[in-house]
Amino acid sequence: MASVVTQGQTGDDAGFRPWLGVIVMAVAGFSMGSDLYMLPALLPSLSAELKIPLFAAGRMLTLYAAMSAVAAPILVVLFRAANRRTLLLGSVAALAATNVLVAVMPGSSWFAATRVMAALGGAILSPIRTATAGALAPPGKRARAIAIATIGQSAALVVGAPLGLAVTVGYGWRIAFAGAAGVSLVALLGILAFVPSLPSSARTTMGEQVAVLKSGKVVLTLLANAASLAGIFVLLTFLRPVLEHVTTFKVTAASAVFAVYGIAGTAGNAMAGWAADRMGSLRVMIGGLLLAGLSLSGISVLFLWPASAVSTAAVLLLVVLWGVGAWAFYAIQFNRLVELAPKAPAAAVSWASPATFAGVSLGATLGGITLQYASVAWLGGVAGACFFVAAAFILGTVPRAADTRPAAAAS
Repeated sequence: MASVVTQGQTGDDAGFRPWLGVIVMAVAGFSMGSDLYMLPALLPSLSAELKIPLFAAGRMLTLYAAMSAVAAPILVVLFRAANRRTLLLGSVAALAATNVLVAVMPGSSWFAATRVMAALGGAILSPIRTATAGALAPPGKRARAIAIATIGQSAALVVGAPLGLAVTVGYGWRIAFAGAAGVSLVALLGILAFVPSLPSSARTTMGEQVAVLKSGKVVLTLLANAASLAGIFVLLTFLRPVLEHVTTFKVTAASAVFAVYGIAGTAGNAMAGWAADRMGSLRVMIGGLLLAGLSLSGISVLFLWPASAVSTAAVLLLVVLWGVGAWAFYAIQFNRLVELAPKAPAAAVSWASPATFAGVSLGATLGGITLQYASVAWLGGVAGACFFVAAAFILGTVPRAADTRPAAAAS
C-alpha cells in the first residue's frame, strides 16, 4: 500500500491493481457528483420547505460552485507537497461531514454554510482524482483511465439525482443528503483499501501555476470547459420545471429523465476515452460539443407545441444526445490539457477544476436569470448557445498548417 504505482510496471499486480485504484477514483467522483447533482432535482422541494423562490434556491448551487472555483487554485498550491492519498481521504471525509450537517441543520443560512464547506472538499477532490487516475494508468491508456475516473461523476446522475428525488418525494430532502453522506463513506473505504500512497509530483508555486496560462490554447480549452459546464447547468438546474411543460411526466416520473441523462453521460464518457486514444482528442471534443448544443436547442423548440406523448419521446431522445455529447467532451478535455502543456501537465489540469466550477456557477446563474426575466422555454436555447461558444473556443486550439510545418520538417 505504501509503494507508488507508476506507469511501465510489469507483472500481474501492475496489470490489475492500478485499475482498481482508477475505479476507486470513479467512486470518489460518484461521491462528489451525488453531492452536486442531487441538488437540481431537489430544488423545488427545498424551495418549498425553506420558503424561498426557486431561482433563489438555485443560488445555493451557484454558491457551491463559485466557492470551489475560487478555492481550487489556492488549495492546489497550499497542499502541493501533500500525499495524494491523504488529500483524497480528507476531501471525501469533508463531503461526508457536510452532508450529515445538511441532514440535521435547520434553515437556509445553515444550508448555505454547508455548501461552502462542501465546496472546499470538492475543490480538492476534483483535480486530485483525475491526476491520480492518470498516474495509475498503464502506458498508452491515460485517456481511458481519466475517462473512467470521470465516469463516476456522470454516473451520479444515474443514481444520485433520480434516487434523491424519489427519496425526497417519500421522506424529504434531508434524508436524501443523509444518503449522500453514506456514499462518501463508501468512497473512503475504497481509498483506504485500493489507492496506494502517491507522493505529489506537482511541487508548483502559485507563480508556476499561473505561468501555464501563458499558453493561449490552454486558456481556450479551460474557457471551453467553463462554457460547456455552464451549458449543462443552465438546463440541469431547472430541468424539473422544463419537464413539467414539455412532457406528460408527473413529479416522480421526472426522476427517470435524470437517470436517462446520467446513463447517456456515462456512455459518452466511456466511448470518449476509447475514441480519443484512436482518433485524437480534438475530433471527439468538437463533435461532442456540437451534438450537445444542437440537442439542447431542440428542447426549446419543443415549447412551440403542447405537451404530448410525441414531445415526451422527443425530450428523452434529446436528453440522451445531450448527455453523450456533453460528457464525451468533459472526459477528454483533461487529456487535451496534458497534450497542450507537456512540460507542466499537473498545473494545466489543476486549472480544470476552477474552470469546471466557474462554469457550474455561471450556468446556475444564467438559468436563474433566464427563469426570472424570460421564461422556462428559453433555457434550452441558452444552454445550447453555451456549447456552441465552447466549440468555438476548442476550434481556436486547432493547430494551423504554419504551426505544424516546422515540426514536420524537423521530424
